[in-house]
Amino acid sequence: MLVGCFYYRQDKELLTILIKNKMITKDDIADVGLAATDRLVELGYVKNCTDSDNENEFEVQDVIREAIEDRLDKLGINIK
Repeated sequence: MLVGCFYYRQDKELLTILIKNKMITKDDIADVGLAATDRLVELGYVKNCTDSDNENEFEVQDVIREAIEDRLDKLGINIK
């Protein structure tokens, strides 16, 4: 479940509002991807790639973003 990825309560609340109102932008999705990736780094599932040439952290963020966009599209939620 998507909500399980979020660390901050306000992220969950924001996503709930955006989805209910069917007003979500690509920037919103990118923010969610970043928050989820940061949490995965914090938990040790993804290596922190800050100040390195390793792109793994960014690849994980992109995969999360793509998965969210695909799922929202299947649910009929417009992404602006």
